[in-house]
Amino acid sequence: MQLSNVWISSKDLAQDDDIFKFNNSVLSSCNCIDPAWSIRFSSGEYDKEEHWIDTYNTRLYIKDVPLFYTPYFGFSTD
Repeated sequence: MQLSNVWISSKDLAQDDDIFKFNNSVLSSCNCIDPAWSIRFSSGEYDKEEHWIDTYNTRLYIKDVPLFYTPYFGFSTD
C-alpha cells in the first residue's frame, strides 16, 4: 500500500468497495489544523485502487480566502 500525504475532512463519508464518497469536504496536504491552502468541495469520490480523486463544486482557498472555483476537478493522489 502506498501512502499519500493528502488528508480529507468530510461531514459525510460512504464507502462502496474501493470507492470513498464524500460530501461537504476539505482536502489539503498542509497542516490539517490550520492549512496554508485547501480545496473545499460539495461532493467527491476517491478510488483507492486508482489513487484518483474527483471533486465537484470545487473551490481553492489560501487560508480563508477563496481564489478559484471550478465545477469539476480530478487528479491523482500519487
